[in-house]
Amino acid sequence: MKSDLESLSDEELLSTFIPESTVNQLIAEYQSLYGVVMHTSAVDAKTTKGLGQSKLHKLACIKELLSRMQKEKSKRITKISSPQDIADYFHDMEDLQQEEFRILMLNTKNHIICQRLISKGTINASLASPREIFSPAIKLMASHIILVHNHPSSEPFPSEEDKRMTEVVVKSGDIINIKVLDHVIIGKNTYFSFKEQDLLSSN
Repeated sequence: MKSDLESLSDEELLSTFIPESTVNQLIAEYQSLYGVVMHTSAVDAKTTKGLGQSKLHKLACIKELLSRMQKEKSKRITKISSPQDIADYFHDMEDLQQEEFRILMLNTKNHIICQRLISKGTINASLASPREIFSPAIKLMASHIILVHNHPSSEPFPSEEDKRMTEVVVKSGDIINIKVLDHVIIGKNTYFSFKEQDLLSSN
C-alpha cells in the first residue's frame, strides 16, 4: 500500500509549506515539481505572492539535498562502460543555465581519474581548443578522455560547430596518443553520444 505522502500529488506536496495558489503559479511557470525545486530563485520570492524568504529557503534546502544525493550517486561510478554511465556521472549538468564544456579523464582500463571544467560559455555557446582540452589530460597522464557539454535548451542534438570541434579534437588526440572515447551532450533527461551515433571519426 502507498504511504500517505506517496499518494499526494506534486501540488499537494508543495502545498504543505507553500500556499496552493502560489504552487499552481510556480508549476505553471516551471512545468514540473522538479523544475520548481531546481529553478525557483530569489527573484521569484520578490515577484510571487505567497513565496517569502522562509519558503524559498525550504526549497533551497530540498535542492541541496537532491544535489548531494546525485553527487553520492556519481561517486559510485568509478569506471565508464557506456554513454549512460557518462550521462549519469554528469547528471548535474542537466540543470545548468549556461553551457559548460568538461572533460573526463580515464586510465588505460577506463577507470575515472577525474573531471575538469574547460570552459563556460554563454547561454548557447561554449568553445574549447585542443590545447585547453589536452593540457590537464597530459599533466595527469590520462590514457583516454571523454568530452562532455550541456545544452541549456535541453535538446542534446549536436550543432555543426559541435561536430567540427569534435573532429578537430579527435584528430589532435590521435597525434598525441590520447584517445577521445566519446563526446556526450547532456540534455534534460536525455543525452546524445557521438560514439553511439557513429560520429566519432577523425577522417
